[in-house]
Amino acid sequence: MSFLSTYHKSFAMDPHLFEEDYTERRHSGNAFLFKIPVGGPDSFFYYDKAVFALAISLSEKNAKLNELYRTLPPLGQEQLIQHLFLDDAQASNEIEGLPTTKEGLFTLLQKKGRVDRFSLIVEEYSLLSQHQVSSPKSLEEIRTLYDQLIGTEDAETPIEKPDGRLFRKGPVGIYGGLELAPIHRGILGEEAIGQALNEALSIAKNPEIDFFSRSALFHFFFETIHPFYDGNGRTGRFLLSIAYQEEAGAVAPFILSAAIRKHRPAYYRAFKEAEDQRNKGDATTFVCPFLKIIDSGYDDTLAYLQKKQNLAEQLRAKTSPFVKTAAEKRLMEALLEASVYGDFGLTVLALSEAGKVGSATVNRFLAKLKKNGVLWIRRFGKKDYFLFPSPNTSL
Repeated sequence: MSFLSTYHKSFAMDPHLFEEDYTERRHSGNAFLFKIPVGGPDSFFYYDKAVFALAISLSEKNAKLNELYRTLPPLGQEQLIQHLFLDDAQASNEIEGLPTTKEGLFTLLQKKGRVDRFSLIVEEYSLLSQHQVSSPKSLEEIRTLYDQLIGTEDAETPIEKPDGRLFRKGPVGIYGGLELAPIHRGILGEEAIGQALNEALSIAKNPEIDFFSRSALFHFFFETIHPFYDGNGRTGRFLLSIAYQEEAGAVAPFILSAAIRKHRPAYYRAFKEAEDQRNKGDATTFVCPFLKIIDSGYDDTLAYLQKKQNLAEQLRAKTSPFVKTAAEKRLMEALLEASVYGDFGLTVLALSEAGKVGSATVNRFLAKLKKNGVLWIRRFGKKDYFLFPSPNTSL
């Protein structure tokens, strides 16, 4: 369904008709008014038909995604979530201009006690995958989450920490490309920042707005308020992931940054147009294209899962001749799930736990697979990880 934003209507319509249309939208029964300044003294959201259709589409696709996820065995679910959260953490880093590899992030995941910035990012995503973080309910909780996610300044990734009690006191401008003027300025003054964030927290809990729209609104307002000097984008996306975990299930939180990375120009354009004064504070100008981005992310993930299910059947057919006992069948299924839904395979210890057998049995089975050329071995740190090659690989 097509959507023409207030921003684009300001160019396409006669000025008098535009003002009438804007006034009707802003004061209709489908509008929500907010005390957050965006290109003016306040802002609003209008339940456009296109937004309503996207919310329904997202709800249906989310239900289908959760249904597919529930068909996976526990180890397959665990491996899929690890794959997705590493991909999402990598995407979030790339959006911030901090290129990393999934291998590097996986290595950090195996190490405990490190406090550098990348390790903290991986740790927070890991906690999210284990349902050990929750949406902030106060300004203090927003600051606590920020500190946990961003950490302390280091030489490789310097950050400017807030100089107010919770947030920044000074002005901030966001620059892009070769533009001399900032493309975005955050709200000025810590008191004003706090008031706007409290309003945004209320929006995030408003039951009169569907989850997908209100989470998009909170994301838009958080980034527009820009409460910190550094780390707003990463913190805002992580807050979005927490909200999706609480409302949408186990998988959805880990598809968001990847979807944003794929459609980054449209994502930034939505911010720019929604914050333009000609848009008159209409947050729908951001919400609709943003929901389209997330809807596309659901499409990609559903297609990926379907492809992986087909791959599992192909791989099971190719490896089944090497299975002779019940214990070997359990080990084969564990390897298959890690190979199909994960990225790096399983250690001997993990296979022993999954197969409910001793390490000697695991090593004998691995030796047989290796002898027959159906085993890949990858080393991370001091540990070997085992997995099956792709069915397209000659066995």
